[in-house]
Amino acid sequence: MLQQAFKKFIQILMLFSTLMILQACNHEEDEETEETDPAVSITDSYHVKYASDMTMISDGKSTFTIEISDVNTGSPLPGLNVNLMPMMDMVAGHMHDAPVGTVIDNGDGSYEMTVYYLMPSEMMDGTVMGEWELKIMIGGMGGETATFHPDVMMSMGDTTRVGLKGQSDMIMGMMAAENRRYFVFKNQLMGSTDNHSFSFFLAARESMMSHVAVYENVTLNQGDATYEYLVSPIVVEVSTDATSWTAAMSSDDGNYMVSGLTGLTDNVQGEIYVRLTIQGEQKTTNGLAPAGDGTNDYAVFTVTPGMTMSM
Repeated sequence: MLQQAFKKFIQILMLFSTLMILQACNHEEDEETEETDPAVSITDSYHVKYASDMTMISDGKSTFTIEISDVNTGSPLPGLNVNLMPMMDMVAGHMHDAPVGTVIDNGDGSYEMTVYYLMPSEMMDGTVMGEWELKIMIGGMGGETATFHPDVMMSMGDTTRVGLKGQSDMIMGMMAAENRRYFVFKNQLMGSTDNHSFSFFLAARESMMSHVAVYENVTLNQGDATYEYLVSPIVVEVSTDATSWTAAMSSDDGNYMVSGLTGLTDNVQGEIYVRLTIQGEQKTTNGLAPAGDGTNDYAVFTVTPGMTMSM
């Protein structure tokens, strides 16, 4: 009896050892995959894949899909608390983040995310600006983090992002107080000649490390006695001739849309103007009072519309 029990114990021990070896091999394969595939990042618990094309990222809006599965079983993991943190490590020696959209759980282990990149990794002339790091944080700030390093190209052709500045609306810069910057990112231009819809995302700088969505009643730099700023009332207007203006509708997450735009012709380059007023102060391209002659009164997108064309 003792001999049989001992043999059974040895068999169980060998089976356990085999399982441990297989698990170790799987982890080694995961580590090798992470080292050789920039679209894969492995944490203690998760296999995280950048499922979209990493070679087609440019400054401006970038929407992509992340797939998260169990690192041991490969099972898809929906329902996770997932956050997104992009960060640019500048060659000049400082860092800054970028605005992000809401993370959408698709319910199948994949998550749709949006980053609004403020700048490319490299300029057209080859000048390197810095390196983008994209952190996918799973389980909150104290959870596990998967990291990617996307190469963000400089956008070509039509405008993807424009900027405006506050006047009395200020923030603390790296060295001194400065005009608050507002960023307008193109989402989509759809429709046909003289009947277009234009959607865009509006963000503001609180600091180099904080860029947030702007909409009615959001408070910028909340809790800062000097620079706290309530976004109310806010008026966002769009025009194709800088004369007739249409108020854009907000979904209270920084996204805006205006429909029924006239003045644009399919396959012909045109312009879309965006005017922003908060607390009665009209934001301008240079942070000075509006000139009233179009030199600093609004931001300008260059666009080339087409039939139901997505931008």
